[in-house]
Amino acid sequence: MKKLGDGGSVRLRIGLAVGACLFGAACLAVTVVDATLSDAARSLDLPGDLNKAINLSEVFAHGLGVACILGAILVVAPRRPGIWLAIWITTTSGLVANGLKSAVVRVRPHAAHEIVVRDTAAALTPPEGSPQKIVEASFWDARQRSFPSGHAATAAGLAVGLSIVFPRGCLIFAMLGCLACVQRITSGAHFLSDVLAGIAIAFGCSALLLSLLGCKSLRFASPSIASSSQKK
Repeated sequence: MKKLGDGGSVRLRIGLAVGACLFGAACLAVTVVDATLSDAARSLDLPGDLNKAINLSEVFAHGLGVACILGAILVVAPRRPGIWLAIWITTTSGLVANGLKSAVVRVRPHAAHEIVVRDTAAALTPPEGSPQKIVEASFWDARQRSFPSGHAATAAGLAVGLSIVFPRGCLIFAMLGCLACVQRITSGAHFLSDVLAGIAIAFGCSALLLSLLGCKSLRFASPSIASSSQKK
């Protein structure tokens, strides 16, 4: 048996850690143009099929859809190396992002013209005639929980996890994760910086869990062992 925890695992952990730092830096860099980019993304007139594909990709980031995907793999291939690590990465990424989201007040793009949260803006009084209303900060008001994107963190974590389980499908998983992140922006659910922060969280969680669990949970059979098991 060959462990991923050798050179390949080290390179993967380093790559994920570097990726987390880069996406975190990008998150900070784009905050100054978040509103402009959000307005531009929501005003895009996308072709019908592309728009449907983007909307359907939310399944790759939504808790129920992700549970169905991972559950199906558990049923079909319960002994597939790395499947439990993929579950841990996906679940942890989503939980960390949503935990941070509960502590940060940021109005979602689609609600920015509707509400202003008290004590979070310099100008608390909306202009006369403005449809905006001043509301109190509330954990239960989903309109105030934009940062970071839990969907983006879950999608990125799932893409990383599935790529570990099925390396040949890494480009497909990356594409589905990217589409799910795009959907969060075009739908007005999140700003670009929210999505970048979610990806950074997923990469950071992936690197950490690979360091803690990778060597113990990932053991790949050599080609000769794999072929002999298939013949049986």
